[in-house]
Amino acid sequence: MKKLNKIVNKLSKAIRKLDKKSRGNNYKLVYVEKGAQHVGSIGTQIIINGEIFKPDDDQASILPECLANDEAMELWKKVIAEGWVKNDYQPNISRTLSALLAYHMAAKLEINNKWKVFEQLWQRNDMHGDYNKALAQRQSRSFLDKLREVLG
Repeated sequence: MKKLNKIVNKLSKAIRKLDKKSRGNNYKLVYVEKGAQHVGSIGTQIIINGEIFKPDDDQASILPECLANDEAMELWKKVIAEGWVKNDYQPNISRTLSALLAYHMAAKLEINNKWKVFEQLWQRNDMHGDYNKALAQRQSRSFLDKLREVLG
């Protein structure tokens, strides 16, 4: 029981942190015991024994609804597998390549306000400018080819 109380306290702290960022969004709390499996769709998932949940560092990232649906999650899995994005949905590539990634993910998901959505998620400014710079860079051609292959 002590272990469960410790976990609940950590979760409470993490949820308070997340609540400050998301301004009152609702959360669905699902506790999954080590070795158990949960089958179903959870918009924001906190995993304890699998280590995605880390309340002590401020990496918890809340995905906006347009980037948390089933189609978007399939894209996230692909770009995470490529190493372009980390498990917390933050980019692991340059600003210019991230802008290309955002542009193509938004197009695939039919997101109209792509720059606003990704700038908020990735805490960046002027991603449209980064996108324009990317189009002038040599490295972008091979990245775009790979991006189109991965995203389909």
